[in-house]
Amino acid sequence: MKNFYSTFSWKSVFTTLCVAFLSLSVSATTTVTLRVDMTGQGVSEAFVSGTFTDNGGWSILPMTREGETDVYFIELELTPGVLETYYFLSANDWNTRESVPEACWTGEWDNHRGFTVPDEPVTYGYMFGGCDPVGSEAPDPVVKFDITFRVDMTGQDISNGVFVTGNFTAIGGGDWNFVELHREGETDVFSSTVSIPEGNYTYAFWRHNNWEEEYRETVPEECALSGTVFGWDTDRLLVVADSDKTVEVLFGSCDPIGTPVSIKNHEVLNVELYPVPASEFLNVAWPGAYGSAIITIYNVNGGKVVSQINSFSGDGILLNVSALPAGVYLVEIELDDQRVVKRITIK
Repeated sequence: MKNFYSTFSWKSVFTTLCVAFLSLSVSATTTVTLRVDMTGQGVSEAFVSGTFTDNGGWSILPMTREGETDVYFIELELTPGVLETYYFLSANDWNTRESVPEACWTGEWDNHRGFTVPDEPVTYGYMFGGCDPVGSEAPDPVVKFDITFRVDMTGQDISNGVFVTGNFTAIGGGDWNFVELHREGETDVFSSTVSIPEGNYTYAFWRHNNWEEEYRETVPEECALSGTVFGWDTDRLLVVADSDKTVEVLFGSCDPIGTPVSIKNHEVLNVELYPVPASEFLNVAWPGAYGSAIITIYNVNGGKVVSQINSFSGDGILLNVSALPAGVYLVEIELDDQRVVKRITIK
């Protein structure tokens, strides 16, 4: 019989214990339950997204309703000590995310909730869009308006689809997303409606849901108004105020839907508008122009606010703009087969 100690290996025992310890460490998780109270939201479902989804890639997870209540929950197995960031959504749509009050910004970024995973099971529950616990009085819902985007794609390659994007797709933070537009009958016009809260936003149309610049429209300087509010001037500007509205343009142009493609890239004419900014009157100087011209003024959303006929007699005309609210506008002047669009500011 062999001596027991001659066959016993402390090294093997130590290795086995280390492997077992590491296995336990790797597999150790904590059950975290997230609850959200959707009272007053007018929905029958709830969702959540955060750093704990899709290995940090952010996907939307459905939550389970608690009986016949307006409370929904989800149980997660998470690694202790990790900071997790998240927010709730009222539908399986990135545009329906809650606006998290600043008082409960506890995640890695602003407008996000967050928590550090503890060692013991825990439950976190809040009112949708609020800091109060489940069962509290529902916060006032965020008022949203239906904004319809319409774009005329005449002459464009639409084999990869038509889309619109902008910071309105990432309200509160996160990455921008593409919103697909759908063809209107047999026309070359594509449209889609998105519910957006009051505020200022940027947007642009694309010929693909691909971020390669070749698919993005080049917005003319006259209507690339994003720079008047934001730090870049390559996008269109959308102002959502107090009502539903429609924005509609020709792709890559300041022209309205239906403008013949043959004249959309009109020659830059020697037309000057002053003073800048204007307050009561706007001078339109067009040396050498004669005849009746149609002058139309549009707001930043493409809405027509002034349309009138004026006569040029070789020099210029004077427009009364005192009734227009302060802001940025586009002035379109059409005379015979000549056309020009200029951007102005009214204070």
